[in-house]
Amino acid sequence: MIKGIKATIREFPGVLGVYDLIVNEYGKNEANASVHIQVPDDMDAKTLHSLSKKISAAIYLKYHIALTIGVYANNDSDPKAMEIKNALMNLLKEEKEILQMHGFYLEEEQKLVTFDLIFTYEEKNAQARCDEIQKKMEALFPDYQFYVVLDRDYTD
Repeated sequence: MIKGIKATIREFPGVLGVYDLIVNEYGKNEANASVHIQVPDDMDAKTLHSLSKKISAAIYLKYHIALTIGVYANNDSDPKAMEIKNALMNLLKEEKEILQMHGFYLEEEQKLVTFDLIFTYEEKNAQARCDEIQKKMEALFPDYQFYVVLDRDYTD
């Protein structure tokens, strides 16, 4: 079911990624869920509203699950964002306990970079590892602040 929900969501034009799916079941045909989708950062509110309603309806019709959708904006078209993201990805290649990085976003005006990291369940010092990665990124880009969210993957 989890793989099916994610696959269904990925089929919608404009969806660049599906993350943080949590399903709460309360008995037969009684469930709700939440998920984050990644979309282009230039998607307007009207289009995003329509997209989220279509996704929610499709999931309800197929799985009888009421779905709440959160959004990650994707600013990969920004050269500075890509420079920082590529440096982060190179840094993370050495981190075998990290399963995934998602939700990357550069707010250039505030000089703030945010992203989520998912670690293996075996990693017992995940928050300390997030702090280390944050410090390394701040050393590489001293004009920027980094906010690292320790995330958990509850469905994969």
